[in-house]
Amino acid sequence: MNEFIFRKYDIRGIVKSDFHDDVVQNLGRAFGTYVSRSGGNTVAVSGDIRPSTIGLMENLIKGLMDAGVDVKDLGILPTPANYFSMYHLDVDGAVQITGSHNPPEFNGFKISHNQKAFHSEQIQDLKALIDNKDFETG
Repeated sequence: MNEFIFRKYDIRGIVKSDFHDDVVQNLGRAFGTYVSRSGGNTVAVSGDIRPSTIGLMENLIKGLMDAGVDVKDLGILPTPANYFSMYHLDVDGAVQITGSHNPPEFNGFKISHNQKAFHSEQIQDLKALIDNKDFETG
């Protein structure tokens, strides 16, 4: 796993080299574990229109569900709609898959938890859960 995908405010990389199925599923397991251990159980997932988004969503959702988290699949939406979902759906976290302003070979994950941006140490906490294979199951 490329440790440099874990940035300060998101998890971002080149899809073909950085986001193999197992990496994305483990990311889902890690965030699902984080949500579960924080007392939550539901995550909203959506993504942008990049061709790679659907496959990333499927693998992320698989990982979240493997960790015992319920998922609300919101489909293809712009990032602000994902943020809106945190205030209008009964969810404990949200993930928007988006390449943002990056070239088409990139994509990434913007994560929110308890209606707040997930960043810095929290993202490093996910990396540690993945490195240690410390996942909840459900």
